Amino acid sequence: MPVIDLGSVIGPQGAQGAAGQRGPQGIQGNPGPNQVTGSTSTTLDGILAGNGSRISAKQLDSAPTADSAALVTSGGIYNSLSEKSGDNFIANWYFYGGGGDRGIMPVNQRGKSSYEGGGVTIDGWAANSRATVRLGSTYMRLTADSEGTAYMRYFTRECPSGWITFSALVRGTGTGQIGVQGYANNTITPIADTSARVTVSEPGNSWTLFSGSYQASYSDAVRIFALSVIAGTSLEFLAVKLERGKNQTLAHREGNSWVLNDTPDYDLALLHGQLNSGYTNEPLANHFMATAEMLGPVEVGTTASRAYTTGKIFVWNGLLYKAKTSISSGATLTIGTNCEQTTLAALLNLA
Repeated sequence: MPVIDLGSVIGPQGAQGAAGQRGPQGIQGNPGPNQVTGSTSTTLDGILAGNGSRISAKQLDSAPTADSAALVTSGGIYNSLSEKSGDNFIANWYFYGGGGDRGIMPVNQRGKSSYEGGGVTIDGWAANSRATVRLGSTYMRLTADSEGTAYMRYFTRECPSGWITFSALVRGTGTGQIGVQGYANNTITPIADTSARVTVSEPGNSWTLFSGSYQASYSDAVRIFALSVIAGTSLEFLAVKLERGKNQTLAHREGNSWVLNDTPDYDLALLHGQLNSGYTNEPLANHFMATAEMLGPVEVGTTASRAYTTGKIFVWNGLLYKAKTSISSGATLTIGTNCEQTTLAALLNLA
């Protein structure tokens, strides 16, 4: 009789038996880490809307819904994603990190920790001569001298007509404004409507959200996001945003911590800075996409910061100019009189 190895024979599966009795409860796991919050975080009632009124949690959180992958950082500030966050017209918008190395925000190709005297600062941003801009490890500080108001401006692509919203996380003991300005015919044009800006007044040591909304028209030619502080004061900024619509989506609250609705993208901000001029972010057509400081000195405003002999070139509001006559330091720059727009192609006799 043949021998059958019963260990290799598998019969058809039988019917499932009845469920057994419920086992005892498992051992409780170890407690998770505590949430990190800032020692100076404000309460929800301390959040200010663009018109200066206090806003409720429901109003603030109505835009963001599905936040995920929150990364806790010091100071109670989170990086987080939101399905309903609006596109930011500002590429270099996050100032936490000090900008001291590649991959560290904000993008700061010039590599300085402090800028003064006016001109280009961190990528995409320029300041006037009253301003000192300092990059700390957790903030960007704008300080005005005792003589007048300090400005920082970011030039972006033209915003469409309709509602736009600007916002910033701010702290400090100074007073200033955030808002938008127009730009046309090589001239910065402040907008008369007061809803185009919001006053920031002594927010204190805690990060406070300020925002405002403005219904722009095509004639406004909104191209500029501006920060300012009055003479002799300073404010610190953590993050800013300029977006379409009537609601801010820069950040919202979770407990006593701010949650950013977007994750800063260093590579995108760096690319934006490399492909555009250091001041206006407008592509330098016929200028081989070089950065502004590679082409020549950068001028901000209408007064020459240095002397130029006839034929010398400089970058003014993102465009290349040539001195038609000798220009002394402090002289008013006047297109057609002492300077004229040019291109590298023309200077090299290639045009």
